[in-house]
Amino acid sequence: MLTERFEISGDDDLDLRSEDEKARAAVTNWMRWQGYLGHLDRWQQAAIWGAVREQTALIRDRQATDEGRGYVQALRKLSALTGVPSLFSRPSIRLAFWMKLRVRLRTHNQ
Repeated sequence: MLTERFEISGDDDLDLRSEDEKARAAVTNWMRWQGYLGHLDRWQQAAIWGAVREQTALIRDRQATDEGRGYVQALRKLSALTGVPSLFSRPSIRLAFWMKLRVRLRTHNQ
């Protein structure tokens, strides 16, 4: 019987934590983000959750809606609270966002 060889590359992150440790870390991380969101105004929380749950239209007729502008403002405040730079400051993420948006607009307009 041949044993299967297991290989990882140098840039792989091998997580050696137990399942309990991973679950505990996930809950801790979730609660930390809930705390960050709790520091936002109610309308900013609603804007983020509405977008996450896809309950609000962020763009209509190729223009940002009021909800879309509010969402961006909420993300900016969240970024300032957390010290995590805005995702849109990374060119690769900005490009991916706009490419996805273009596909969505094309699909919507057909």
